[in-house]
Order: sequence, then structure tokens, then C-alpha cells
Amino acid sequence: MRMTHRIWAAILGLLAISPHAYSSPASLGSIEGKVTDLFGRSISSAKVEVMWPQLPGINRLSTVSDKNGAYKLLSVRQGDITISVISPGFHEEQRSFYLSPGEKRILNVGLRVGELTDFPSLKVTGAVHSTNGVAMRNADVTIMNCFNEQLGKQVKTDHEGKYQVELSRAGQYLVYASAPGFSVAVTTLVLRGVPNESHEINLSLSPMREPSNP
Repeated sequence: MRMTHRIWAAILGLLAISPHAYSSPASLGSIEGKVTDLFGRSISSAKVEVMWPQLPGINRLSTVSDKNGAYKLLSVRQGDITISVISPGFHEEQRSFYLSPGEKRILNVGLRVGELTDFPSLKVTGAVHSTNGVAMRNADVTIMNCFNEQLGKQVKTDHEGKYQVELSRAGQYLVYASAPGFSVAVTTLVLRGVPNESHEINLSLSPMREPSNP
């Protein structure tokens, strides 16, 4: 009798630490989606982990996003869960919800660039040309932080249409190029604050059409 009690105790102990304890295959769900920055650009190699806060003793499930930012977690136990998404240079993002038995949850996560300090200047270089390939000298290039205008900078292109800007804060930015008689060109930029980070952004300006005479 004592041996039987010991066997049952061992089985219950294993169930207590298993993420699939008391779950039949039909009741296990899945979670999948995509990890991006706030501009919608894919973030690869982000760690995606699912936890059960009410059951701290059970194992966690985790995976990493692929080159397209996609991830998939299979055989996820039902219940109240928390998803944690982590990638270097970004703030950790957590989502909590109840996963129903057999549910297939689609969960896309956007990460904010981290507020890092004491890192070297981040360099942005490039050139501005017209659509016919002519270098645009003295064109204005403006790099503006999406959440703090004081972090923006503006420079002029040189005689070859080239420019260089050094920034001191990670974040999401908009990059504008403009010149008289040309339409404004704009693109997005994400600075993660990693060592030796640099970006090359080339912009092309289209001539504005003259209004036609009536």
C-alpha cells in the first residue's frame, strides 16, 4: 500500500510541473503572430515566451521569431496566460489573456524602442537625388523623432547631394528631404541604440508639376 501511495505521489508531482498537466491533446491551443516595431517592420530573433501566472511551478513555453518576425507556439495549455516578447534595443512587451481549450489565438506584437543611455552617437548618412539622377545640393534633410520633436535635427546636403547626421537617442524617426520646386520625400527609420549602429538612407525628389494654363 505504501508503494502505491508513493507511485501516485510521483505521478502527481510530475503533473504539477508539466505545462500540459490535466490537458488532453484536443484541449491544447496555439498562439501565433508577428513581432514588429511601431512602423510595422519585422523584428527577427525576438524571444516570445508564454507563462501561467496562476501556476508558477509549471514549465514555460518559448520560441523566437523568424526573419519575417513570425512566431508560433503550439500545444499551449488553456487558462490565464501571459505572453512576454523581448528583443535587444526594445522595451519588453507583455500581454495577458485567457486561452480557451483548443483555441488558436492570433497575437501580433509591436515593440517600442528602448530608452537607452550612455551609448555612442548613432550615425545616419545618405544622399538626395532628383528622379533623373541629378545630385540635389543644398537640399534640406530633416530627421524627426516621432515622439519628441526636440530630438530632431536638420542639415543641408553638400555639393554631391550627400549628408550626415549623428543622433544620441534610440527611437522611431521620420526622415524628410525637401528642395524648392520638388515634392517632399519621406521615409521611416528605427534606431535601436546597439553598438556601432549606422544607417544609410537615400532619398529621391520628384519635380513638382507646373499648373496647366486654362
